[in-house]
Amino acid sequence: MAAFANKIPGLPRQETAQATLSADGSKVYLGEKHELWDLRKGRRLGGTDNKDVGMMAMHGAQGGAVYAASSRGVGVYDAALRRQRVLGSFTWPVSSISVSGDGRWVAAGSQDGAVSLFSTTSFQAGVPLPNGPKIKPADLAPDDRTAFRTGKSGTEVWTITGEGVRRLGRVPLRLATPSRGEDTLIASADGTHAVVAQEGALSLWDLRTGRRVGRLTSRAGFEPLAFLPDGIHVLGTTKDNVQVVSTKSWDILQSVPFPREDIGMAVSLSADRTTLSLVADEKLTVWRWEPEEGLKQVQKVSIKPVWTMYGHDVVVSAKVERVAVINHDRLISVLDVSTGKFVQSTSASSGEAVLAFSSDTAFLVQNTGSEKNSDLQFRDAATGESRGAWTLAKQGADRDSTIRLLLTNDDGTVTAFGMDGSLVRRILAGS
Repeated sequence: MAAFANKIPGLPRQETAQATLSADGSKVYLGEKHELWDLRKGRRLGGTDNKDVGMMAMHGAQGGAVYAASSRGVGVYDAALRRQRVLGSFTWPVSSISVSGDGRWVAAGSQDGAVSLFSTTSFQAGVPLPNGPKIKPADLAPDDRTAFRTGKSGTEVWTITGEGVRRLGRVPLRLATPSRGEDTLIASADGTHAVVAQEGALSLWDLRTGRRVGRLTSRAGFEPLAFLPDGIHVLGTTKDNVQVVSTKSWDILQSVPFPREDIGMAVSLSADRTTLSLVADEKLTVWRWEPEEGLKQVQKVSIKPVWTMYGHDVVVSAKVERVAVINHDRLISVLDVSTGKFVQSTSASSGEAVLAFSSDTAFLVQNTGSEKNSDLQFRDAATGESRGAWTLAKQGADRDSTIRLLLTNDDGTVTAFGMDGSLVRRILAGS
């Protein structure tokens, strides 16, 4: 270890011994002053106004990150003590923290005796996606894939994919702003056709030609959710049921009881549109679409063991191994579809109920944003424990990039959709 001067000009004097040296002795964190100093050059590197930051761990690499314990959380900070992201959180305050020599692993313990090991390299950065027409979440139809806008001559239709926004065509109809009600438009997965619900009637349109195909049918009270994978059948809800309707005959092929107006209900489709999850009557049911059999129930469990308040949101993993339910008290529960067993998170999440699974279903990702930043919080899908977070700063003072949707793509990646129309594809995996 290199020798340093006994006295460094300007180094604050501390009343207590709250100082932490980096592994190579080149830096020191003064806990009482919340400052980081370079002992080789005798200068202050940075400080933080967050008085909760009481402990710091540094592996000593030149220019490397530092890791701080802040009350009940563990975060990654740069040399200027600006927080980059959160690695994890505890129910009780953090009492100790250490980092491996290469900076890849951080261990922390809390006052209740819990100890967690966090990887600092688990998550990959996102790739911005093109969004030429500047589609925003308010433009999305109920399937969260179709987007449309109405002008004087008709309605333009797009789809949101893992590669960005793609135009599908137009229909010569004027529609109200996209809504999750009876008057809306949804496109098939291949982008060739659209079902329009307007003034209590359903119609099928060819988006390549802009012409109506087939007859108009009356279907008052039917709210389309999405096309099923065959591009022929449409899933939608009525006051009391989820229905499968054929776009060739407009016949109702199947009905599943579902009280749409119940305050405790929720509905979600998997990214490949093969699996339907319903929360109603204090139960979670999972249905799988089989081309020859229709919707087939594969799981039904009571949510009473994890249910604490009315109101839910629900999301299905890309590979359909797990289903997550979030209550209005922001407690998240994850169902293992094969066993029917629930695992509940140990602490309530913050932010809005915007959820998605990672590509390998190892993580449950949630938006926990604020007015200043959008955070992506990661939870272990098998245990419900926090596994870290990304802090995503705004793009500018006049822009709102707060994440409003997390869309799971067919390849398992997640597209984060901001209020300002920003799209970022993120590869989220446990390895």
